[in-house]
Amino acid sequence: MAPRRKAATAVYLLTGAAIYTPDEVIVAGAVLVERGLIRYVGPAAGVVIPAGARVLELSGKTIIPGLIDLHLHGARGRQVMEGTDAALDELLEAHLCWGTTSVLASTMSASHRKLVRLLTRLAQYSHRQSVSQGSPQSPGAQLLGVHLEGPYLSPEQAGVHPRTYLRPPSIAELEEYRQAAQGLLRIVTLAPELPGTDMAIRWLRERGIMVSLGHTQATYRQARAAIAAGAGYATHTFNAMRAFHHREPGVVGALLTNFQTVDQIGREQNVYLEVIADGHHLHPATLVLVTDASPLSGLSPGKYETRQGRFRVTKDKVTTPDGRLAGSGISLLQAVFNMQKYAGCSFTAALGMATINPARVLGLDRRRGRLAVGYRADLVVLASHLQVNLVMMGGEICYRAG
Repeated sequence: MAPRRKAATAVYLLTGAAIYTPDEVIVAGAVLVERGLIRYVGPAAGVVIPAGARVLELSGKTIIPGLIDLHLHGARGRQVMEGTDAALDELLEAHLCWGTTSVLASTMSASHRKLVRLLTRLAQYSHRQSVSQGSPQSPGAQLLGVHLEGPYLSPEQAGVHPRTYLRPPSIAELEEYRQAAQGLLRIVTLAPELPGTDMAIRWLRERGIMVSLGHTQATYRQARAAIAAGAGYATHTFNAMRAFHHREPGVVGALLTNFQTVDQIGREQNVYLEVIADGHHLHPATLVLVTDASPLSGLSPGKYETRQGRFRVTKDKVTTPDGRLAGSGISLLQAVFNMQKYAGCSFTAALGMATINPARVLGLDRRRGRLAVGYRADLVVLASHLQVNLVMMGGEICYRAG
């Protein structure tokens, strides 16, 4: 198990590596970290080394920002829906070791009472993770908030969500969820064709909560209306959505023609498209990045039985016995390399889709998502390709390979 973190006090100089900020590439660069923040990023020859700094020579390695995953359900057999400290510690530690330093915990559709109880536990866990200076913290990736994926989904596009719990949105329910989450409710996925969604979207956006369109059979007109009302995100775009048709473009057509829009109270906003870059959920030519990591991700290939049913795990996907996708088995770092491989984009462009773009969705792009002076010192050192050598969070080393 990775060591439990304490408030950052050490000064580190990471030098000699190739640095992807991700805005630029610095060959033979250096990153100076002090009191949890980045104080210098640039050529190694230009840095002034403070007295007492711990120097890490990283020639031949690569430094990237810590990855940010806005959609995951678990790892290594543990689930967000368990809501226990032990489960959250284990799944967040797994993602940390894979290079992800910040996450949103994604829920499954469930009863109202169970979701209130889960959100309360997640809020308590997050508070314990970020306790005052010098106190012990969780060994895993930082829990930045919650992505409520359901229960406001279309039964026709439920995927592996239990249809028993699917229902139209309720402002009263949403208020209970918001209160239980204590500020952690960051994204809510809903199907815009359900009754009451227009009011729910406005209510959520007024409270700073991102609305995502997903698990939906919406028409083009319904999706356009939801975007105009304030929806600015899409959950695993193309998957669990009405298929594009030349006479009815559906939600996909609405999303692809609304990358930038103005909502009904005059605010400019981007519409962000989330996709799963595992080569199964979406054709490689259409990729932007998240994992939608299954609780079974990170386990050896084989057949598994859980409280949610039976599943088959391969090296990069999880399916039900009848072949339905049930989340991916890849890490976010793998998704970055998949994006580069499948879509032919640069590594810097693919990296931005897993760092600064998700930070923008959360409104944290002035503190997280890139290696720049004044930013939080969350970074990952790669030995090669998918080999994570070291992870630093908030200016302290919290994982070393081997």
